[in-house]
Amino acid sequence: RFTWCRFPPGSYFSTPRLGRGLAVGDLDADGDPDLAISNSNEPAALLANETPPLGGWLQVRLVGTRSNRDGLGSRLVLHTTAGDQLRHVKGGGSYLSQGDTRPFWGIAQGTRVLGLTIAWPSGAIQHSGALAAGQVHTFIEPSVEPGLP
Repeated sequence: RFTWCRFPPGSYFSTPRLGRGLAVGDLDADGDPDLAISNSNEPAALLANETPPLGGWLQVRLVGTRSNRDGLGSRLVLHTTAGDQLRHVKGGGSYLSQGDTRPFWGIAQGTRVLGLTIAWPSGAIQHSGALAAGQVHTFIEPSVEPGLP
Protein backbone atom coordinates (compact mmCIF):
# COMPACT_ATOMS: atom_id res chain seq x y z
CA ARG A 1 0.00 0.00 0.00
CA PHE A 2 1.06 3.52 -0.68
CA THR A 3 0.53 6.35 1.77
CA TRP A 4 0.47 10.02 0.91
CA CYS A 5 3.46 11.72 2.54
CA ARG A 6 4.16 15.37 3.08
CA PHE A 7 7.74 16.55 3.07
CA PRO A 8 9.11 19.65 4.78
CA PRO A 9 9.36 22.73 2.55
CA GLY A 10 12.74 22.94 0.87
CA SER A 11 13.37 19.19 0.97
CA TYR A 12 14.10 17.38 -2.29
CA PHE A 13 10.74 15.62 -2.50
CA SER A 14 8.65 18.71 -1.60
CA THR A 15 9.16 20.19 -5.10
CA PRO A 16 7.70 18.58 -8.25
CA ARG A 17 10.41 17.58 -10.73
CA LEU A 18 10.57 16.08 -14.20
CA GLY A 19 12.63 12.98 -13.41
CA ARG A 20 14.34 11.10 -16.21
CA GLY A 21 16.81 8.63 -14.73
CA LEU A 22 17.48 6.80 -11.48
CA ALA A 23 20.55 4.86 -10.40
CA VAL A 24 20.68 2.98 -7.10
CA GLY A 25 23.88 2.03 -5.30
CA ASP A 26 25.71 2.32 -1.99
CA LEU A 27 27.54 5.54 -2.86
CA ASP A 28 28.96 6.15 0.62
CA ALA A 29 29.81 2.49 1.45
CA ASP A 30 27.72 2.45 4.62
CA GLY A 31 25.60 -0.59 3.78
CA ASP A 32 22.41 1.04 2.52
CA PRO A 33 21.29 1.98 -1.01
CA ASP A 34 21.57 5.64 -2.05
CA LEU A 35 20.02 7.34 -5.10
CA ALA A 36 21.36 9.34 -8.03
CA ILE A 37 18.56 11.06 -9.95
CA SER A 38 18.72 12.93 -13.24
CA ASN A 39 16.00 15.48 -13.94
CA SER A 40 15.22 17.53 -17.04
CA ASN A 41 16.65 21.05 -17.04
CA GLU A 42 18.32 20.87 -13.64
CA PRO A 43 21.46 19.36 -12.10
CA ALA A 44 21.58 15.71 -11.08
CA ALA A 45 20.74 15.00 -7.45
CA LEU A 46 22.51 12.62 -5.07
CA LEU A 47 20.32 11.46 -2.20
CA ALA A 48 22.16 9.77 0.65
CA ASN A 49 20.20 7.20 2.63
CA GLU A 50 20.78 8.15 6.27
CA THR A 51 18.24 5.73 7.74
CA PRO A 52 19.54 4.15 10.96
CA PRO A 53 20.27 0.45 10.35
CA LEU A 54 17.91 -2.12 11.88
CA GLY A 55 20.00 -5.15 10.95
CA GLY A 56 22.95 -6.10 8.80
CA TRP A 57 23.70 -6.09 5.11
CA LEU A 58 25.76 -7.98 2.58
CA GLN A 59 26.88 -7.09 -0.92
CA VAL A 60 28.53 -9.23 -3.59
CA ARG A 61 30.92 -8.17 -6.34
CA LEU A 62 31.18 -10.61 -9.23
CA VAL A 63 34.22 -10.85 -11.50
CA GLY A 64 33.51 -12.81 -14.65
CA THR A 65 36.29 -14.73 -16.38
CA ARG A 66 34.34 -16.70 -18.99
CA SER A 67 31.12 -14.69 -18.71
CA ASN A 68 31.08 -10.89 -18.97
CA ARG A 69 33.26 -8.97 -16.53
CA ASP A 70 30.44 -7.84 -14.16
CA GLY A 71 28.56 -11.13 -14.18
CA LEU A 72 25.48 -9.59 -15.85
CA GLY A 73 22.87 -12.33 -16.18
CA SER A 74 24.00 -14.16 -13.04
CA ARG A 75 21.47 -15.56 -10.58
CA LEU A 76 22.41 -15.46 -6.88
CA VAL A 77 20.62 -17.15 -3.99
CA LEU A 78 21.60 -16.11 -0.48
CA HIS A 79 20.88 -18.86 2.04
CA THR A 80 20.05 -17.58 5.55
CA THR A 81 18.53 -18.91 8.74
CA ALA A 82 15.40 -16.92 7.78
CA GLY A 83 15.14 -18.49 4.30
CA ASP A 84 16.56 -17.97 0.82
CA GLN A 85 16.71 -14.63 -1.02
CA LEU A 86 17.18 -14.35 -4.80
CA ARG A 87 18.95 -11.59 -6.75
CA HIS A 88 19.67 -11.24 -10.47
CA VAL A 89 22.52 -9.15 -11.85
CA LYS A 90 21.21 -7.05 -14.72
CA GLY A 91 22.23 -4.10 -16.81
CA GLY A 92 20.29 -0.89 -17.32
CA GLY A 93 17.33 -0.16 -15.13
CA SER A 94 16.24 3.38 -15.89
CA TYR A 95 16.46 5.88 -18.75
CA LEU A 96 20.15 6.63 -19.48
CA SER A 97 21.08 5.20 -16.08
CA GLN A 98 22.97 2.23 -14.71
CA GLY A 99 22.74 1.32 -11.05
CA ASP A 100 25.30 -0.63 -9.07
CA THR A 101 25.73 -4.14 -10.51
CA ARG A 102 26.70 -5.55 -7.10
CA PRO A 103 23.73 -7.43 -5.59
CA PHE A 104 22.72 -6.18 -2.14
CA TRP A 105 20.81 -7.89 0.67
CA GLY A 106 19.46 -6.52 3.92
CA ILE A 107 19.97 -9.01 6.76
CA ALA A 108 17.44 -8.95 9.62
CA GLN A 109 18.72 -8.87 13.19
CA GLY A 110 19.39 -12.36 14.52
CA THR A 111 19.69 -13.85 11.02
CA ARG A 112 22.85 -15.70 9.97
CA VAL A 113 24.08 -16.08 6.40
CA LEU A 114 24.61 -19.80 5.73
CA GLY A 115 25.97 -19.51 2.21
CA LEU A 116 25.56 -18.25 -1.33
CA THR A 117 24.91 -20.01 -4.65
CA ILE A 118 25.89 -18.23 -7.87
CA ALA A 119 24.71 -19.42 -11.29
CA TRP A 120 26.97 -17.66 -13.83
CA PRO A 121 25.84 -16.96 -17.43
CA SER A 122 28.52 -19.42 -18.64
CA GLY A 123 26.67 -22.23 -16.83
CA ALA A 124 29.19 -22.47 -13.98
CA ILE A 125 27.69 -22.92 -10.51
CA GLN A 126 29.60 -21.60 -7.52
CA HIS A 127 28.83 -22.23 -3.83
CA SER A 128 30.19 -20.51 -0.75
CA GLY A 129 29.96 -21.31 2.93
CA ALA A 130 28.84 -18.89 5.64
CA LEU A 131 29.50 -15.21 4.91
CA ALA A 132 29.98 -12.33 7.32
CA ALA A 133 27.47 -9.51 7.13
CA GLY A 134 28.52 -5.87 6.92
CA GLN A 135 30.89 -6.18 3.98
CA VAL A 136 31.30 -6.64 0.24
CA HIS A 137 32.34 -10.16 -0.79
CA THR A 138 34.10 -10.68 -4.13
CA PHE A 139 33.63 -13.88 -6.15
CA ILE A 140 35.65 -14.74 -9.26
CA GLU A 141 33.95 -16.98 -11.79
CA PRO A 142 35.43 -20.49 -11.79
CA SER A 143 37.12 -21.55 -15.01
CA VAL A 144 35.54 -25.03 -14.99
CA GLU A 145 33.41 -26.17 -17.91
CA PRO A 146 29.68 -26.52 -17.05
CA GLY A 147 28.87 -29.99 -15.75
CA LEU A 148 32.47 -30.87 -14.90
CA PRO A 149 33.68 -31.31 -11.30
